[in-house]
Amino acid sequence: MPKVGKEDISNENKEETLTPCALCCLVKNRKLDPIDIIPGGSMKIVRESPTSAIVSFKAGSVEPAHHHTFGHDLLVMKGSKRVWNLTKKTKYDLGVGDYLFTPAGDVHRVKYFEDTEFFIKWEGQWDMFFDEDLEVAKSAIEKEAEDGFKWIKVRNIEDVEFRSFPFGVSPELELYFDTYMSYIWNNLVALWLTADYGIVLVF
Repeated sequence: MPKVGKEDISNENKEETLTPCALCCLVKNRKLDPIDIIPGGSMKIVRESPTSAIVSFKAGSVEPAHHHTFGHDLLVMKGSKRVWNLTKKTKYDLGVGDYLFTPAGDVHRVKYFEDTEFFIKWEGQWDMFFDEDLEVAKSAIEKEAEDGFKWIKVRNIEDVEFRSFPFGVSPELELYFDTYMSYIWNNLVALWLTADYGIVLVF
């Protein structure tokens, strides 16, 4: 006879019966769906509106120039990529821990240097409008040395030099301070994601 608060689960069916919370295990057990319109890309939407998602691209993938109705925040969790903002004629190199905001309507192109994953949050419903085809994008990237864009290196908070002290300090204190500021940054990111979505991404 069944008892409240107790359940008999045999070893044979334990895995089928115990289904963990999809959000709680988002990082460990996430399954991303292919992005049909962009080869090499896959995505898992974790919130519909405003849209938030985990996105993955294979090394060498290219996103042709495109724009969105809404702006989006992006945080790289793995890998590296380059973003060309064609509207502002700027380009950004992004690595693990780097953040970038792209305003609504800004046309941008992306190249992935290695297998890359990032968290992205749009300000509204996700959409995508292409401004060039894939072959045109690849050709433009090959000629990037001639594009005349201003190159902006997005600085990860852990790369910032926290050493503007008005007095001399020991190397040990400098290392302690750098580590402390990195700890604060990582916790701020976790708090932001938890407050908005009820999930914590483990980097």
